[in-house]
Amino acid sequence: MRKIIFFTILISLLNSSFPVFSETAEPYEKDEFPGILHDIRRAEIITLGSMPFITFSATLGYSFGKYASHNFDSSYFVNPFSSTDENSFSTDEQIGILLTSLGISAGIGLTDFIVHAVKRSNRQRKLKKQKNTDIQINPIMEDPDATKIEPPRNIEIGIPENEESAENLENSTSTENKKDIKTGKKLNVIMDE
Repeated sequence: MRKIIFFTILISLLNSSFPVFSETAEPYEKDEFPGILHDIRRAEIITLGSMPFITFSATLGYSFGKYASHNFDSSYFVNPFSSTDENSFSTDEQIGILLTSLGISAGIGLTDFIVHAVKRSNRQRKLKKQKNTDIQINPIMEDPDATKIEPPRNIEIGIPENEESAENLENSTSTENKKDIKTGKKLNVIMDE
């Protein structure tokens, strides 16, 4: 009988070590699963991930509460790390602590699920609203919140830097090729006729 069990285990191990298909698995695409499944998986991870921390906190809180409710008598101090302590938790107390921590962890996961479901719903509603409405382009002059930004005053583009340069530009004799008298740089001026 032992030989049969040994050969069965040996054959199953050898059979599982050789891949049946030589193809590699394809990674998931971004939109392969609906958003609700991502939110459920996230809530599951948060619930199970918070369970150890919540259980530890609930154990410490319960043991301190028990110690404080008996007027801080040292005989009621429960060491949560000791399994041989005479004041250790009873089975009912341990079940109560685990159920309390499970409930708190599930509440945290459910809260996260609800928050992300509402965010996704609002995001989809905004996208749908944007797709269904026409785009309106308002001229900047009609926008009361718009700020007018003055272009830099630069001689090279034909705009005088100060009033003295402007006077020199106006007093120049040539209308097409004007130069700033002070700096001697050529100014590109467009004259309105």
